[in-house]
Amino acid sequence: MSSPAGLGGGPGVANAVPLALLLSRFSIGLHAVFHSSVCIAATYLVLRTLGGSRATAVGLFVFNLGYLFAGYLMDASSGYDITWTMPQCVLCLRLIGLGFDLWDGTKPKESWSKDQVKEQRRLEAFTKWH
Repeated sequence: MSSPAGLGGGPGVANAVPLALLLSRFSIGLHAVFHSSVCIAATYLVLRTLGGSRATAVGLFVFNLGYLFAGYLMDASSGYDITWTMPQCVLCLRLIGLGFDLWDGTKPKESWSKDQVKEQRRLEAFTKWH
């Protein structure tokens, strides 16, 4: 099954997920795998059930940023530690962006700005040839 943008997963993606989980497990610990899985599953379920809307995008923003902030508060220390919150920060931004991207995708093309139309054409050309 491929995504709407033509960026469907293949055997390489299927093999990359277990490898990423193993690397995360051995470099940072089970906390990284657990917390990442919780946020990914929650975001997936919300987007799957509610779809792309302004309320969904704002709700995902609040949830993911709140989850990250709670993690910072719980794992706070006086030194520099590499914990699950470091990769979670990147994941948080990506999941928030996903919510806003799906919301943008529900807007009619007539309301797009010139930059959005230009970016859509660039993306379509890129996915066609790569």
